[in-house]
Amino acid sequence: MLTSFPNRIPLLAVVALIGCAGWMPVRSQDQLPADNQSAANKNATELWYGVLDAQVRMFRFVVELDESGETPSGTLRSLDEGNRVFSLSEIVKADGKLRFTLPATKAVYEGVLDDDGGMVRGKWFQGGGDITLDFDEVAQVPARKIKEVWKGTINAVIQKIEVEFIVLEDGEMFFDSVSQKAGGFTVTREEKEDGEIVFRVPAVAGVFTGRYSDDELPVLNGKWRQGITEFALSLAQKELGAPATAAIQTVEIRRPQMPTKPYSYRVEKVQFKGPHEDVTLAGTLTIPSKGARAAVVMVSGSGPQDRDETIFGHKPFWVIADHFARNGIATLRYDDRGVGESTGDFSTATSLDFAEDSEAALNYLSTRDELQNVVLGLCGHSEGGLLAPLVAARNNRVGFIVLLAAPGVNGEKIILSQSPLLMRAQGVDEATLQKQAKVQEVVLGMIRDSGPDDPELLDRRFREIFGDELPESELAALIETARANVEQKSTAWLRTFLTLEPAEALVNVECPVLALNGGKDLQVEARLNLPKIKAALKEGGNENVETVLYPGLNHLFQQCDSGSVAEYGIIEETFNIVPLQKMTEWILKLPE
Repeated sequence: MLTSFPNRIPLLAVVALIGCAGWMPVRSQDQLPADNQSAANKNATELWYGVLDAQVRMFRFVVELDESGETPSGTLRSLDEGNRVFSLSEIVKADGKLRFTLPATKAVYEGVLDDDGGMVRGKWFQGGGDITLDFDEVAQVPARKIKEVWKGTINAVIQKIEVEFIVLEDGEMFFDSVSQKAGGFTVTREEKEDGEIVFRVPAVAGVFTGRYSDDELPVLNGKWRQGITEFALSLAQKELGAPATAAIQTVEIRRPQMPTKPYSYRVEKVQFKGPHEDVTLAGTLTIPSKGARAAVVMVSGSGPQDRDETIFGHKPFWVIADHFARNGIATLRYDDRGVGESTGDFSTATSLDFAEDSEAALNYLSTRDELQNVVLGLCGHSEGGLLAPLVAARNNRVGFIVLLAAPGVNGEKIILSQSPLLMRAQGVDEATLQKQAKVQEVVLGMIRDSGPDDPELLDRRFREIFGDELPESELAALIETARANVEQKSTAWLRTFLTLEPAEALVNVECPVLALNGGKDLQVEARLNLPKIKAALKEGGNENVETVLYPGLNHLFQQCDSGSVAEYGIIEETFNIVPLQKMTEWILKLPE
């Protein structure tokens, strides 16, 4: 039950069912419902269709080009990512060539038109690699020739996830996570002699095994196993009168705390040098109109985060910055390296690298003329609360730190703590929890110590633990998925996160510290982490420490019912006003 990367949400390591290892991003500001396709084409003079073959996943792209203006304009719609629409820039269609970029993903397409001008043969460049991608000009988007659709719902730990297995007439098979707007994953199908049906989805290390039921309707009853987790899953064959995947409806989600113009403070887009030549960080600086009494750098949680720490339609860092600016506190928030307008490689960075980035942001603040005589600090959320003490312990420019749902123990203990909390909130029985804990300890230990280089050790450990409890077939399947999990998750970031001890930095933090946590935070448990933070600071002799627990708030500091991740997007509140006011008052009382 580890986080799937690069799609982990910014909340340390939380269960994620689908790990989309494809070439397209997982979020965009613009979305287009599938049933609005004709509206999107009204002003488009050309429609181009192509399929990007990323081996374990197929992306169907629709490019709409309009050359009626002074310069060409256009969009790319990714059909297998919930019909997400991405704006194109630097469009060139001349001299038998077509070229465009996707600013949101830093992707570039370059192709050559054939003699008739109706086909483009080229390549898609992204993340240092390239894949062949051809486009054909079409009058309308081609429909897939579908033979069968099998539909079901996985009752995962954090949400109920609707999935579909789609079989085409030519025998190709794909897996779509409809709820997560992620599709096009290639599937292999196997029918064993004993009647068992097996669907394998390599991209997400997922396996469905089932058997036909005795009911009149075609139903496959079985289990979905992914990584080290397993869920019951029944797949019912869907009538083909309806589309293979339902149109994604646009639902208006209220976010009443979202700042709106005109602002009562100055907003400035900035860029500054990161710790290395290949890293330039881009962000937004908000400065109170009557001058700042303090200034703070916002440090985001885990995962590729934009400057607002956008999640489920919420922009918590923007909400915090707005409140701070209206009360005399300047704020710098920035895109993570390799995200948005910032350069650098996110995928190879560790927590130590991200700490250097936040230190670069603080150093930039110290160069601003309007902030020369104010106290500077760091405000870190989740993993950002792990990074802030690293910087404060070594940089005397840090005048204070605010820790929001920050870890007080290493990442291994964080993950082992959060998993049963999340599963128990969904009604998972204690026997399953105990089994899951044993599996997780082995997998985390392998990632921490040896990674995927010692498969025999993993096999031996699982047989020692479960050899007397599980039949051979089930044990072999468990070992297979655990091995895939180790291989998939053995990243430099996770290995660092598992072993990094917050206390080692906290004992050397001499500046004032405010640490806040939600009592219903199921990801960074307050009872485990807040006392450890306070104890480490006290051990180092820091007496200017305050910790506050808010009983009804979750990991995002929203008023909630259960604390489940599934609630985050449903709740209209972005950041509860009580801790927001607490942070503001505490910072303003600091000596300059």
